[in-house]
Amino acid sequence: MWRAQYCERMLEDGTWGGNQELYAAARLFQVYVVVHQDQPTARVMVIECDRLKPQRVVHVAYHGEDHYDSVRSLRDPVDPDCLPVAIALDCDGFRAGDLAKVR
Repeated sequence: MWRAQYCERMLEDGTWGGNQELYAAARLFQVYVVVHQDQPTARVMVIECDRLKPQRVVHVAYHGEDHYDSVRSLRDPVDPDCLPVAIALDCDGFRAGDLAKVR
């Protein structure tokens, strides 16, 4: 019963998700999800979709207590009346030692 309620709730626009929803989104949309956080120290995690070779990367910032915000490039134009836009990035700028895989 709780699974059906959970799925119904997750179908509603504006429903917040956590780590398991980020993992599911990475698999569903075939993207890497890069999570930037500074608690307790700065680190970057990459949520990969198993056995897939995603071509896109989505960046989010984690602020504790399962709260995530989208992260955009500083070069993106800022218009308070427009919706968030996708940015095209890849992992070329990261060093392997900077990434922690989440599975």
